[in-house]
Amino acid sequence: MPEFPGDNAIPAITQQLAEVGITVKWDKIPAEDVVPSLMEGRYAVANFGSSSGHPWRDIQKMISVSGAWNPMATQTPELDELLDTIQFSTGPEQDAAYADVSRYLVDNAWFAVTLFTDNVFLTDQQTDAVQQSGSVVPYLRNFTPAD
Repeated sequence: MPEFPGDNAIPAITQQLAEVGITVKWDKIPAEDVVPSLMEGRYAVANFGSSSGHPWRDIQKMISVSGAWNPMATQTPELDELLDTIQFSTGPEQDAAYADVSRYLVDNAWFAVTLFTDNVFLTDQQTDAVQQSGSVVPYLRNFTPAD
């Protein structure tokens, strides 16, 4: 796995994977090589974070065979069928299809979520702010005068 400067999760990842019989060989790489090496598919697995926004954008970015964060173009006929259902449905049928894709990704260990952070943002009593999905802070348009 790529080891890059500032990755404080390495000891925990090494320990937890060892507990299930996986020995990690860490490959020290410069910070500027992290993204290019991942996008070239140089590593089959890496500790790397990503934001989440709209589910279809996330699918296009990380799951689609042509997605930038699916550099090995991994796909299966079962997943392709689920993605087609999302793309060509609406309403409750599409919601169920998104749930099916999520279940498929979990069951097949597409990703291993090791950390998910909650963000907190405070304002004064005269200001309301709505957190923006996929962003650490609210967008400027999400600030309004308090009622």
